[in-house]
Amino acid sequence: MRQRLKRLYSPQAIPSWIIILWKIAEVGDTMSSIIDWLSPAWQFLSSPVGTIVLLLIGFGILIYLVVKPEKKRKDMATTQHSQELTQEYIAERLSFIQQLRAVGDQLVKKVHFNIPESAAHYFTKFCEESDVRTIAQPDNMATTAIRLISERFHNLTFQSLENQTRGQKLTPSIITDDDIRNECNRISQAVSEYRRLVNEWMKFTEALVEKEIPKFWEKAPWSVIIHKKLADDYDELMALVKNLRNVTPRAFQDLLPRDDQLTKFPRVSLWG
Repeated sequence: MRQRLKRLYSPQAIPSWIIILWKIAEVGDTMSSIIDWLSPAWQFLSSPVGTIVLLLIGFGILIYLVVKPEKKRKDMATTQHSQELTQEYIAERLSFIQQLRAVGDQLVKKVHFNIPESAAHYFTKFCEESDVRTIAQPDNMATTAIRLISERFHNLTFQSLENQTRGQKLTPSIITDDDIRNECNRISQAVSEYRRLVNEWMKFTEALVEKEIPKFWEKAPWSVIIHKKLADDYDELMALVKNLRNVTPRAFQDLLPRDDQLTKFPRVSLWG
């Protein structure tokens, strides 16, 4: 209340005090000479009716100054809240973009044919083994399986490169909800395709066993490549996608793979 009463002495209250003091002085005949010089309009204000009107206006302004809401303080609070929301908004999207780029970079490394330690490169070298070529060349189904997996690795390479390039252009201040939704869908599709291709490669080895091909992949160097390098890369990517989902805005988290779709490389179930 004390803060409200202080408004009576603010610059905004000066016109009201002038009117009130003037009319009080007029009653005492102090300003009669000045009033005589005024225009007809002022003559009305000098009348009993005008006096009442001016007094009502003066007191009305003073009452308004006392009872009016504290807009300035509320506006400041609203502005501060908006700034906090904006900072939180940008920070959330920055975390999403950073983790999205990490996933995009790793996908490129793990599927690009020209990267020596990628799954695509390993698969190509695997199919160049003499035992595999021996069974694949006269077997149309085996040849077709190898070709299809290779083509899908190529497609995934291009898709991952596009995702990586697009992710580098995203910034927290301009990324929209549609951008987040689209990126989540693209990453989800790419990761799912990567998992399928690795799984089909492992199933391909089962077909080789049925053809009575010696299990060369269970011996060095292929045992190290599959058990260690490929498996570790696979698990690393799944962990990155989980981290991405954790920093993705809640409304879009369901667009990314769930935990049961991000399981680790099935080393035990496949290799015993």
